[in-house]
Amino acid sequence: MKENKNGVNEAMEKINSFIKDILPEDFEINEQISETACNILNISFALNLESLPLFPIAMYNIAFDELVSALAKKRKNYSEYAVNVCGYFLIGYTNQYDEDNEKNGNFTPSIEYVNHTSSFEACSINDTANSIATVWCAQHMVESHELLMDVAARTIERVSKMFDVQLGGAEIVFPIFCCTHAAMEEIIKTKLNSYSTNYVSEGGNYQGNIYQINFAGCYRVSAVIPEDENGNPDYANPQIVYEPAVFHKTESKSDEIATSIHE
Repeated sequence: MKENKNGVNEAMEKINSFIKDILPEDFEINEQISETACNILNISFALNLESLPLFPIAMYNIAFDELVSALAKKRKNYSEYAVNVCGYFLIGYTNQYDEDNEKNGNFTPSIEYVNHTSSFEACSINDTANSIATVWCAQHMVESHELLMDVAARTIERVSKMFDVQLGGAEIVFPIFCCTHAAMEEIIKTKLNSYSTNYVSEGGNYQGNIYQINFAGCYRVSAVIPEDENGNPDYANPQIVYEPAVFHKTESKSDEIATSIHE
């Protein structure tokens, strides 16, 4: 990695500055998520990000922004549209919209949890990150492959320009994205379970049977303890719930949308 005259990793400086801008709160847990994702990527994809521990969160933000932008462009021809992101969640929109937001050209899609199991196996010592990622994409991008690869290509381009980080092929983007997403789910579920079973006082991110964070500056996400069929807390099966409309990063400004819907 390139260093400045003081011997500081320039890419890390740029990433850290970016993270400070997009995360006005919940930095520490996002940092923990990003570092966990780095460990998964090193073991499962032979991708060493030890010198850039916050890179997964930064790249997640950019890829999510590109994903929302790709969806916004679909509004011109489709009244509703949804993308299954590698089996982790659905993101899309319907023809039901907030009129005030639409008049201003804002577009805020919804996110829906998809039941899945995150499993990342240790890779072979002879495999490269891009070769592993190519196989992974073929297995997990079973829907919306073209759209997701377009998003990945634009993400790679932005990451290169913004941080001077060269990742190789676009195939590596969604493995990084999904490892980061999987780390987020696991960590907030673990936090919720620890707090709720140890009767920690409510406050901050923890409110009763809910643990919520601002994730990657993209949306608010919660781990929630549901009730079982008898109305009792079901601690063994916490659920993931998204609230994408809270942060401006989920809104893709589009004059074309405002014009086409309200002309």
